[in-house]
Order: sequence, then C-alpha cells, then structure tokens
Amino acid sequence: MVIHKVSQTVFGVDWGKKNIGVAVGDLQLKISHPLCVISSNSKEILKEKLLILLKEWSPVKVVYGLPFHENGDKHELMPVIKKFALSIFKKYNCEYFFINETLSSNLASSLMHKTQNKRNDSLSAMIILEDFFNLEDTQSFKNELIKIKKLFLMNKKIEIN
Repeated sequence: MVIHKVSQTVFGVDWGKKNIGVAVGDLQLKISHPLCVISSNSKEILKEKLLILLKEWSPVKVVYGLPFHENGDKHELMPVIKKFALSIFKKYNCEYFFINETLSSNLASSLMHKTQNKRNDSLSAMIILEDFFNLEDTQSFKNELIKIKKLFLMNKKIEIN
C-alpha cells in the first residue's frame, strides 16, 4: 500500500509599494508557480487582499523576499517589508521566513521578456520560493532562520546579515 503525505502549501511574496507578487508551492515536492499579482496604491488594501489569499490557500509557511543592493548593502525597504510581514502575521499565524531576493526581479524580467508578459511580480515571488526550497536543507540557512524566527516572534527588530 502506498501512503501519500498531505501536501503542505507555502507562499512566496515579492513585496512592492504598489504590487505584491505571490507564488504558491508545495513543501514536499519543492515546486512552485506564480499565483497572482496584487495591485493597489494603498498598503491596507494590499494587506487585505493578501490576507484573503492566505485564508483561501491556507499555507503553512510564507516566504518574503528581502531586497539587498547589488553590493550587498541592506535596502531601505527592508524595515517596511518586515513591518508589513508582522502586520500579516498578527492576522494570519503561520511560519514566516525572509530570504535574500537580490536579482530575483532581474531574473524574472529576463524570463518574462521571453514570454512577452509585462507582469513579473508573481514570477519574482516564484523565484524567491524556489530559492527558499533550494536553501531550506542547508545548516547555515536553518541556523539563520532559527535566529530570525525567535526575534520575529518576540516582536523585536530583526537584523538580517
């Protein structure tokens, strides 16, 4: 008899001031695909729409991409993204992770150019999720996630190296 594990959904999020790219994936299969792009000029509307998706899909983990400059310096949007993630966490409780999204938008743009599609936000979210799947099993990644998770749950400032 073959026993199939219950799939576990995970979301990838590429946050932007007016657009949030969302991808969905499966933790066991370690595959993902673009889901949608949420667009609004209002952070509150972006948050409400993301919460609707979270409740509909019920992911067990949400992975946010954090931007760094190409030289490795922290991007000025990091605190904004962390604050947004914390506001989501307060309304939808699951595991949250942050990973470096450097160049995910560039890669998504390159891939989208080949398909002539103009929206790459959800593809960027898929790349963030794929990076998470690839890094998830490494020990240094696990150690960093433990540190981030503790600080996040204690609602302290999170320093990402």
